[in-house]
Amino acid sequence: MPKTLATFVPTLTNEAIWPLILSGAVNVLIALALLCAGWLLSRWAHRLTREGLHRVKYIDPTLKPLTASIVRYAIIIVTVIVVLQQFGVQTTSLIALLGAAGIAIGLAIQGTLSNVASGAMLLTLRPFRVKEKIVVGDLKGIVREIGLFRTVIITDDGVFVSVPNGTMFSATIYNNTRESPRRVAFDVDIDQSANVEEAIDAILATLSKDLRVLRSPGPLVQVVSLARGVTTLSVQAWVNNVQFSDVQADIMKAVRITLTKARVALPRQLFSLSAGPERKSA
Repeated sequence: MPKTLATFVPTLTNEAIWPLILSGAVNVLIALALLCAGWLLSRWAHRLTREGLHRVKYIDPTLKPLTASIVRYAIIIVTVIVVLQQFGVQTTSLIALLGAAGIAIGLAIQGTLSNVASGAMLLTLRPFRVKEKIVVGDLKGIVREIGLFRTVIITDDGVFVSVPNGTMFSATIYNNTRESPRRVAFDVDIDQSANVEEAIDAILATLSKDLRVLRSPGPLVQVVSLARGVTTLSVQAWVNNVQFSDVQADIMKAVRITLTKARVALPRQLFSLSAGPERKSA
């Protein structure tokens, strides 16, 4: 009996175990090679798709980053399936296993999945698009990218901000770019003793000289407040959205210069507040 075992064990070791080990090692090496190749291919396809879509004019810029991401993840999924088949795993059993594990994984990453769902809703409803300027809470800037999980916004001072899609979808979104005309509106304070009609006529004349101010609807200047010796005028003018910031700054400057040249009195309270400490110190 011992002699039989002595002859059987070497036979089992040499003729059965080593071929299995070699076969398994080859499968592992092939699987690693496939994973590396699939990973590199997914990154290359993602970059190539993104660069190619940027040259296409008729595709919405909002969908371009998402399309590139879908291409990348599709290649990764196909690579994983091929690797598993290399080890003899059947695709049907794999799908059943993924379905069973998907429920548990979904419960564990509810926040991440909600961001994906919110991203899909943002792309469907489109409250904003890439390159549009929006305001969400305290955040204000231009949308650079809408991804599967997060939205990238560049603020007015050049700060890169990545916001979860769930936060974007649940917040109130102000889109400052969507509508073509936009209204410039600001208040001007004059002294109560000043001639209101002359001040209004001077401001309207200044607005009419600026060709960037739309004629329909026309500019409007009206009294909105009378309090403590101060008359507050509301200046309103409609302009093209793309010129809003420049026109707003120019109009405010022009109105102030016009009132100064017309010798429209400023509120006396401004002078009394500034002169008060000097009289006390004297």
